[in-house]
Amino acid sequence: MSVAEVEKFCHRLNADPDLLALARSDLDGALSRFGLTERERQAVRTGDVGLLLADGVHPVLLVRLHVHGIAGLTEAEYSRRVRAVRDVTVDRRDEPARPYCLVTGATGGLGRELAAAFCRAGYHPVLTARDTDALDALVADLRPLGPATAIPADITDPVSVVELGERVRAVTDELAAAVANAGIALDQSFLQPREPLARWREMVLLNVFGTAATARLALPMLVPARGRLVLVGSVVGRTVVPGDLYSVTKNAVTALAAAVRAEAEPVGVGVSVVQPGLMDTAMVSPDRRSRPMLAPREVARQIVRLVVERGIQADEVVLRPVAGRDVVTESIGG
Repeated sequence: MSVAEVEKFCHRLNADPDLLALARSDLDGALSRFGLTERERQAVRTGDVGLLLADGVHPVLLVRLHVHGIAGLTEAEYSRRVRAVRDVTVDRRDEPARPYCLVTGATGGLGRELAAAFCRAGYHPVLTARDTDALDALVADLRPLGPATAIPADITDPVSVVELGERVRAVTDELAAAVANAGIALDQSFLQPREPLARWREMVLLNVFGTAATARLALPMLVPARGRLVLVGSVVGRTVVPGDLYSVTKNAVTALAAAVRAEAEPVGVGVSVVQPGLMDTAMVSPDRRSRPMLAPREVARQIVRLVVERGIQADEVVLRPVAGRDVVTESIGG
């Protein structure tokens, strides 16, 4: 739908009480009459601004739908969703179709770099995290690189994970890749703990359950595209660190990758676990900042390379920071 067509629609909606009444009583029928596809109609129903923009639907259309009370969003909620995209005026339908990829933990240091790297590589990232405002800002930042879809979700909450799956499937039936990136690290000790027990629970849920839930959600959509699932682990997930619960969660991610791979490879889905060393992100404690660290952009580049270079299968990729060099890569298995 071009900008001119949108403006024409807005004029019709304002001028025709019968059309407005139809929109209010039969949203699907009205949206179909206005020329929206089924995917676009679903996006209007759910307020998925990113999807509508990727399909070339101008924000003015959504604003008018909201003003007339048929999009089901409050003014504050709608304003928040369109803030990051309100200046978009171009129709992207003439662009070649981009394969879709899912990235969890998209608003963190590595997540943001993954989103940008996938855009640069010609993918349409579907981005999820808990912070809706940060997701909106990320989509706005990515705009010069290509379309992206933001879907807020809490992958530690089973209900939210199910809803995330439904919303991803409303965007696409196939994923070329999924990166289970969400996770947190805490400074801890069993003898001298510094974090409340509730934070330990949060870390275990996010790093272990959240990663497993992401794999369960993504695998059925990866099968048709013979795509790749990447689990983000850590070098401490390959060893035992005294008193370190974080390393226990990352050991679980390593085992999870092996279990999922055994089930997924026979149906054509590649499964890799990427084990970065210390990364320069907000999670690094001040006392460790003098150590060599990996740049998140370089880690993201290595992960996207795993997806793009489909002729290789690396079961495990270890990325280690080395003083004076960006990264040392070690591929294991495959």
